[in-house]
Amino acid sequence: NVSGSLKHLAFATCSVVVTKSGAYRRLLPRLIIMGKRWQSALSPLTNPTWKGLVAGITLTSLSFLTARRLYRLIDSRKHASDFIDRRPCLMYSGAASLWCYYTGVYYYLYHKFDLTNVRTSGISMGVTVSFATVMHMNPRQKFEIGLHWAAMIWNRPLKCFLMHSDDWVDTGMRITKEFGFTDEDVKKHIGTNTVFAGVTDVSVFPPQHVILKDAKTLRESLYWTTLSMRIFPFYRYLGWYRNMIIADGGFSG
Repeated sequence: NVSGSLKHLAFATCSVVVTKSGAYRRLLPRLIIMGKRWQSALSPLTNPTWKGLVAGITLTSLSFLTARRLYRLIDSRKHASDFIDRRPCLMYSGAASLWCYYTGVYYYLYHKFDLTNVRTSGISMGVTVSFATVMHMNPRQKFEIGLHWAAMIWNRPLKCFLMHSDDWVDTGMRITKEFGFTDEDVKKHIGTNTVFAGVTDVSVFPPQHVILKDAKTLRESLYWTTLSMRIFPFYRYLGWYRNMIIADGGFSG
């Protein structure tokens, strides 16, 4: 039940934070008090009436999200095209901390192949390499921006946990502008079906994989990279974009 689960959660949390540090010892009583408050606040949910109400709300919500998903499926088939794009497509899957490995892959492709007529798609950290590919960013610049993102993370008190999208986007904006990139470098790819980012839309049921395309600004394209990485505890919130609630693209891609 809810009360029992909260007790176990509070006990597990307290067990983890007990260390030799005085700061953590001072935190322990606060966590116990917080756990008791949550237990008291949620105790009415054990009432049969409340259980029925919660079940009804849940069923209604799932029905609405399912209908939204079906509508999107029908609408997408109306706009489907028989056109087949014959250009090669480079696809970078989720990589997390392996971004430096992807930078090495991009370094090889950049120097060994003509990338002027390729399409590219990415998920999670793969989105950053996808944009670097289509914008023909020098591999050294790609590696440098990765180092700045890493420095931003390690300078935070919580490191890579509970990040805000602005932390990531602002760092990317500062460095890309230093490299000479502008919004015009992004706009010229609108309508070309050249660069994509994979995300998971959780505002429908079941959650659906969605391909983002046609970013209009540098900030928007950098925001895409955060959308495809939205997963707790690394980000505080799910993403919101084009009337969708968005989670990590790796969940569905």
